[in-house]
Amino acid sequence: MPCEFEMHDMEVDDDHFVMCKCPEDAVRDAHAIVVLTEWDCFKDYDYSSFFASMQKPAFLFDGRNMLDHAGLEQIGFEVHALGKAISPQPATSRRSIEPSQLVPGSVAGAKS
Repeated sequence: MPCEFEMHDMEVDDDHFVMCKCPEDAVRDAHAIVVLTEWDCFKDYDYSSFFASMQKPAFLFDGRNMLDHAGLEQIGFEVHALGKAISPQPATSRRSIEPSQLVPGSVAGAKS
């Protein structure tokens, strides 16, 4: 297993990892692709080719929100943008609450 785990004093069962020499080998027969870094190479991969070699449904989780989600969905991926709100609420629509509202029985109509 890579030295990185040892540097962080982590024990890792080698049976839980499959090391591949290239991205094409890594995605073959996979259920999902998970992007967790902002490396530019992730923008340039041939996702159509990846999709063709993957099990279906094929999922793509974009943890950096840097990929073309609409384009990936057109290819056929089920895309999940991690940490990205589906329909963000404008800040003006949020209401503040008073600290007294957090104390049981202080809200109007609440039972004591």
